[in-house]
Amino acid sequence: ILDQGYAFKFIHAQNSASYVREDGLLNQHTHARLGIILYGSRPYSTLPTSLTEQNFTVTANVIQVRPIKKGETCGYSFQYKADKDCNIAVVDIGYGDGILKTRAKHDALINQKRYPIRGLMMSHMFVEVDDTIQSGDQVVMYGYDIRIDEFTFKGVGANSEQISALNHHSLIKEIR
Repeated sequence: ILDQGYAFKFIHAQNSASYVREDGLLNQHTHARLGIILYGSRPYSTLPTSLTEQNFTVTANVIQVRPIKKGETCGYSFQYKADKDCNIAVVDIGYGDGILKTRAKHDALINQKRYPIRGLMMSHMFVEVDDTIQSGDQVVMYGYDIRIDEFTFKGVGANSEQISALNHHSLIKEIR
């Protein structure tokens, strides 16, 4: 159907999902427009994580750790009310940096362990942590062990939505 009455030199109407699903180029296609798979995200949850390797990391820093008592609150409009005595890490990243509010319903990675995010504000967030976490520790929002596509499949937002929301003006970029 594509070539009825026309002679196309290039046909590239195929995206990452189609390329993976069809195991390569479709008939009569000369190119594929690979997008999200180039960032290391899987277009389908049924694909093995070994298919791609997330090729960027979004990190932040623990600014301070504060103890809070059962019943105390933190965050805009009392976002989080502690159900027990705990420690809250203040982290220097927020929705102003492009972290989607729905991402805050999940966890962050600190020192190779996952901790629940308890509040997300414009310039910072709160993470409930244990006694091993201290100021200066690195917090990984997205990376090799905490992939963007994991949160896509949890309903946070499409792979591209999470990536394009990142504020490239406020985040420090390091190319390695």
